[in-house]
Amino acid sequence: MLVGLLLPMIGRARAAARAVSCVAHLHDLAASFHLYAANNDGILPDAYTNHMTWERSLQPFISGHGLFICPADNELYPGGGISSYDWRDTGSPLTTLSGHPLFSARSNAVLVFDALPTWHTANHVNAARVDGSAGEMTETEFFTDLGSTPNSLSAH
Repeated sequence: MLVGLLLPMIGRARAAARAVSCVAHLHDLAASFHLYAANNDGILPDAYTNHMTWERSLQPFISGHGLFICPADNELYPGGGISSYDWRDTGSPLTTLSGHPLFSARSNAVLVFDALPTWHTANHVNAARVDGSAGEMTETEFFTDLGSTPNSLSAH
C-alpha cells in the first residue's frame, strides 16, 4: 500500500523537476539571445540572412550540449529534432523578432518557448521573455503575446 501511495508522488516530483529544468534552459537561451545581439550590433538572429538556424546562430554563446533539450520532450528532439524549443521567429513582419534590434522589443514580449505546449501543465507553456524572466504562462496569454507586436515603439 505504501508503494501505491509513493509512486504517484515520485512521478509528480519527477515531472516538476523536468519543468524546472526546462524553465532554466529557457532562461539560459534568453541570455544567449542577449549575447548574440550584443555581438551583432544589437540585432537578433535571422535565418534568412545568416543562412543558419537560430540554434546554430546561438551555439557560440552556449556552453554544453543539452540546452536545446527539454527533459519533458518525448516527441520533437528524440524524433531527430534540433531543439525542443522555438523562438519568436513568427514569419510575420508585425510579430517577429527575427533580424530586429533586441532593444526595440517590449521587455515582457515572449522570446523563446516550448515548441509544443503539452509537455508540462495542461493549457500552459513555458517561455522566457525579452527581459530574461522565464516561467509558465497560460496558452491564451502565450498566443495573445505571440500574435501581438513585440516592438515597444509601436505599442504606444
